Amino acid sequence: MMYGHHDSVELLKRDMLAQKFPLMMTKDGVTKMIWTQGSLRFLPGGLFEYVFPKECLNMVLAHMGAHTDPRADYMKQDIRIAGLKIKPFNYVRKMFKLKDMPKDIEPNKVLNLKVGEERVLFELAWMSANVTLVPIGIKEDETRVGEQEPYVGWSFEML
Repeated sequence: MMYGHHDSVELLKRDMLAQKFPLMMTKDGVTKMIWTQGSLRFLPGGLFEYVFPKECLNMVLAHMGAHTDPRADYMKQDIRIAGLKIKPFNYVRKMFKLKDMPKDIEPNKVLNLKVGEERVLFELAWMSANVTLVPIGIKEDETRVGEQEPYVGWSFEML
């Protein structure tokens, strides 16, 4: 979930859409990297799904504040409706088939990847002032083998 001052939220969405990420590809024990763009999918109920490579998971969650968020117990919060106790985030997570948030998020906002002999240092450049991001779960993508040029035989995460 994302909420805050309207202009700040729109600026953050624009920054997230413009963000490039390193995507790792392997073939016959050789690893190479290509750059891919992050994607923001709009879901019902004002929710967003941000799509990026799994190598960047810790960095993105740390940038969203998932490692320091005082609302980390929001999944445990319940609402009483007509005497019934429900946990709304549990239903949202089940509806979108999300996994639990990782418990071991490091506060490191810089990605340090080694690709062959090269080292890639990478950081996000999002303007997230006046915006609160509440990550509610993780959805992992499957790995596929490329069938079209120039990626024939290379396996990579399907984003």
